[in-house]
Amino acid sequence: MVVLSRPSISLLSFLPVRRFLSHCRRHRLTTHFDKGAECISSRIAADNMYSVIANFKQFINPILFILLFSSLVQCGFVSTSSYRTLLYGEKLKGFLTISPADENGDTYIVSFDIKEKPNDTLVWAVHTSSAPYDMAVMTDNCRRVKKSPPVVKNMPVTDSTINGDGLAGNTLVISGDNSEVLACATVIIPGKQLMHASFHQEPIEGHVHIIPIKNNAVRLVPDLKYMPKYDYVEPEKKIMTWAFVDSCVNANDSTKQTDYSEVGVDSRATFAFELPENYTLEALALYREDKLFACADIVNVEPRTLKSLGVTLRQNHYFEPVIGLKSPPTELHIRDDCLDISTEIIHKNYLDYYPSVNIFGSESIMLKSLVLNGSCSALRPQFARPAAIANFLHPIIGRIALVDTDDKILLTGEIRNIFDEMSTRATVLVSNKTAESTSCTHTTCETCHRVENAAVVVGKNEKAVTLTGVFNWFNISDMRSAIIDLEWMKVCANLTVLPSGALTMHAMVKRVAPFSSATVASVVALEYPANNYTEILINKNKNSPMFKHISDLWIVVSQVVLHVEIRILEVSQNVIFDENFVTGATSMLGTSILLKDGKEVFCGHFEPPCERFVAFAEFGHPFDGYIKMTQYVNSNWESGFPTEIYYSLKYSNQTDPTANPESVSWEIVSDQNLTCSTAVIFNPLQVDESECTSQRYEFCPIGSAANRSKPLLMHARWHLTAQSFPLSGPYSVIGKTLRLRSIKNQNQIGCYPVKRVSEATFRWVVYTNTSLSTVQNRISKKTGVPTFKIEVDYTRELYQTRCTIFRITILENDEKLEKILDSFDVEARKFNNDTELICSGTQPLSTEASDAISQNIITSSSIPLPLVLVLLSLSLRFL
Repeated sequence: MVVLSRPSISLLSFLPVRRFLSHCRRHRLTTHFDKGAECISSRIAADNMYSVIANFKQFINPILFILLFSSLVQCGFVSTSSYRTLLYGEKLKGFLTISPADENGDTYIVSFDIKEKPNDTLVWAVHTSSAPYDMAVMTDNCRRVKKSPPVVKNMPVTDSTINGDGLAGNTLVISGDNSEVLACATVIIPGKQLMHASFHQEPIEGHVHIIPIKNNAVRLVPDLKYMPKYDYVEPEKKIMTWAFVDSCVNANDSTKQTDYSEVGVDSRATFAFELPENYTLEALALYREDKLFACADIVNVEPRTLKSLGVTLRQNHYFEPVIGLKSPPTELHIRDDCLDISTEIIHKNYLDYYPSVNIFGSESIMLKSLVLNGSCSALRPQFARPAAIANFLHPIIGRIALVDTDDKILLTGEIRNIFDEMSTRATVLVSNKTAESTSCTHTTCETCHRVENAAVVVGKNEKAVTLTGVFNWFNISDMRSAIIDLEWMKVCANLTVLPSGALTMHAMVKRVAPFSSATVASVVALEYPANNYTEILINKNKNSPMFKHISDLWIVVSQVVLHVEIRILEVSQNVIFDENFVTGATSMLGTSILLKDGKEVFCGHFEPPCERFVAFAEFGHPFDGYIKMTQYVNSNWESGFPTEIYYSLKYSNQTDPTANPESVSWEIVSDQNLTCSTAVIFNPLQVDESECTSQRYEFCPIGSAANRSKPLLMHARWHLTAQSFPLSGPYSVIGKTLRLRSIKNQNQIGCYPVKRVSEATFRWVVYTNTSLSTVQNRISKKTGVPTFKIEVDYTRELYQTRCTIFRITILENDEKLEKILDSFDVEARKFNNDTELICSGTQPLSTEASDAISQNIITSSSIPLPLVLVLLSLSLRFL
């Protein structure tokens, strides 16, 4: 993994780092555990992996570059190296090491490196119970473990050999004189993948960990408890059993693998179970009185890493302490948030470990704030978790995120009051009801989940502060809105649920060719709101030879073209940028990737994988051209996606494209029977326009488009993004008026309605040598639709000998689309008034057909496309 800020140096080199993609994060664990080195994930079909050495010869504007690699993520074999963990008690400190004693994984060597100890006679034992690492209650956990049945006991604290079956998932306890418990550690056998299933079903929550032992055997390590609401209320208690099932979807109908033994609540007693040959662990079901009670998928437990202020902390799983990487500080000063000094706790470093903090579990320090050398910043996760976000527009602005950690729901984000000068605190509520607008119609919310005074709402001119809070677990997928309660005012916003934790865009990179336009790679941009970074992944098509000889890469972002050299390496990387490249001011939405390999050219465009809203404003005197607005997802004032803007602009009847190179301001106005020049800016939130600037667009009216984006340029076809510029929802600009005004000549002004369009796609047969522009012009003539509302897919499909099928998309109002579709024969793939084409090579051509073919402009895929022509071809996407 490579983490980058905005590039500011001329040479960036990346070393190979192995990474398991999300496909390999799932389970797919077979029950062949011989020699402790088994594949922990199904193989992903793809090719070799790539890394990049990027040589930026010159940065006009430092922006994103992209790392290329193939998508083959061959399942890594779990290392059989030793397992080492910290033993940390008040009187005894040191390390426990578990290493294989034979090649078959039958026996293991237990070694001790004791750094501090009392003058006692030390002995150790292994008990059939677990002790999750929680320093606050670690001594009690160890004492509790000692009450469970022992596998071995009273062993001297020297190197010893023990059977692996009795060690995995159980807890080793060191005792002193008078059987005083000094320290303990739950053992995870090296080379065995730790898995778990998480449960949240009234009245029970918690985890069941699963550890392979040997051959087909696994050990189950339960840690189930009653929910906090039952601390003072006695829950209904029933006998609970368990079973492995094929799927939670049809758990009652699945084949069960179980011994019908009881699973205790508030009991950490472990037990082993032998699976059938070649059985794949998929899901774990719990039963109360023989009735299905809960079911959860079984997934791999992955290490969790936090970063802040140059400090990197990692915890591998629930049973290990947190370790600091790369010269960690001697102390961690951690607060709930940067403003809450009263919550600051100091955590001491012991040989790079921090025994008193956790990343896993209900007491996680994730998203809390680290204070170091006079600075303060949130401890951001470097891993993906399901999340939900809410974007607030007025009078509270900013974004909050809810993160599902398996144990709790964490709250984070940054919000601001655009009216108040001073910071204040607010209660955050999460509701299963939808908010119709920023005003709250469901403020009385007895069933809402809430965190009192969790949200730091900074004043309008104050420095941003990351808020934090902890909810008891709930299913964020069932939630619909968030409420910020300032006591005298409540502000609402709807939630956008992100199952992967990220807002996503992708670019499908295809060969630029009239035919056989194969996808050679997919580029995915993942913006994690809780993590505050964007991750870039590229997956290569294994069947494409393109990357084997590639020499040049162009990435077209914000109209800047960078040149990057590619070197093929054997290992893949992901690249992380500390910017919001999906929703932020540097969003890559609508930008293009252009690759060149000799005469071959490949390109792709960034867009979210979801439906879109499209609107147009067509210009008239004194201007000529159009502006196309595209909003992805149902309502971008909720998700935070910017609106994509593409336009073509010039003066009417102007023939010299170099004349008057000037900027044009644009804004959305509510005409309300006023003249074009006197119409007021669309301002449904009634913000104070005096504080509106392009640097603080949140303080601008929604209609202040130039400040939410940039001014338009005359004599250009250009691409922009506009922040908080909705085409749907209660603050939509559709139905309003777009006003253009020359910045150089204020008298040059025009107003044009913004109209939403629908889209219809069909496939049209033409003669093969018909050019794309000819196709566009002919459809425009047939339908009366301007060419900029006709999208023609550059890649076409050969049909018989003489013909080609184009994929056509028309953007128009519903009434006009209905007439167009009525005039088109979908099955015959032609308009009703089209002349019948002679596509078969066996049929003789009529004079009329010969004339039609000879009049077409011939396009040839054999002629290499210069870069300029390729870029022009990309513009067809916006037409």
